[in-house]
Amino acid sequence: GYCVDSKTVNDKDGISAGLLIAEIAANLASSGSSLALYLDQIWLKYGYHATSQISLRVSDLGKINQTMDYFRNQRPAEIAGYRVLNFTDLLTSDSGLPATDGVRFWLGSDARIIIRPSGTESKIKCYIEVVATGEISTAKAKADSTIDLLRQALTKLLVG
Repeated sequence: GYCVDSKTVNDKDGISAGLLIAEIAANLASSGSSLALYLDQIWLKYGYHATSQISLRVSDLGKINQTMDYFRNQRPAEIAGYRVLNFTDLLTSDSGLPATDGVRFWLGSDARIIIRPSGTESKIKCYIEVVATGEISTAKAKADSTIDLLRQALTKLLVG
């Protein structure tokens, strides 16, 4: 769920999110549109955003620290052939956000990767987002293909 109205429900709440999307769908239907058409309009304006996650369970907790140290200190210049344009260590960043044990990579393919330890399990988590623009089916295909390439490359890096 998502926290869609923190004044009413101060937590992630799938029911509130469901009610909000139902209200949006009803408003769109009353004007002869639909959620699918509305999403297409958003994608044409802002690009198609594809996301994926890798969750690697480890038995040796030291592997988590080794992995985070690797990405902090020996960070790759490219991932899956895409050049790393920007790197942020979220432990030491001056972004104004609270420090957290994670790293963020911005790639030349309009992609963002965040790698962090799980806060509750012995896992390393990797979040991938790719943005592609243009005609919707072409943008989806490009974004999905890039996600697949990045997943493969990151899995190799994470497994070591």
